[in-house]
Amino acid sequence: MSPAPLTWRISSTARATAVLALVTVVLAVVSGRGELVTITAPLLLWLTVALRAPRPATTALAATSDRARCAEGEEIELTLDAPTGDGLVYRGELLTGHGPGDPQLVRAGATSWRVRLPNWGAQTLRVTVQIATPGGAWSARVGSWPSAPVVEVKATAKRPGSRIAKST
Repeated sequence: MSPAPLTWRISSTARATAVLALVTVVLAVVSGRGELVTITAPLLLWLTVALRAPRPATTALAATSDRARCAEGEEIELTLDAPTGDGLVYRGELLTGHGPGDPQLVRAGATSWRVRLPNWGAQTLRVTVQIATPGGAWSARVGSWPSAPVVEVKATAKRPGSRIAKST
């Protein structure tokens, strides 16, 4: 796992909270009702704390499969390997096509997927990764925002009847 640069942005939740707090303060001033400002206190406190959360500049990510080779039509388990203990929340999404020969998603989790490989041959499976700070005020992607951040893993499905060599 080599370090990958992260590009951080304020999350949509933090932006919506800031807009709600601002509108409530404006309504309090316009209406002359000071008690409306007390409604914004928890929101502003959350924004203050959550926006100060530490954000690392890089992270190390990789995707692994439970085995490198399988028979055609069998399932493999993919896992996103993310650092633990950094306090960040990692969530991945497996990118699959919708054609009959594309890998088929059997089960999905936040950082693991069960995939059926319907066709024989080497296949590259791609996972996009979203990272958030614990308070949820910041979100990040690996690399730049316009491009989809991708972690890749390669898997090979063998034809029925062919022998599968064990990888060491």
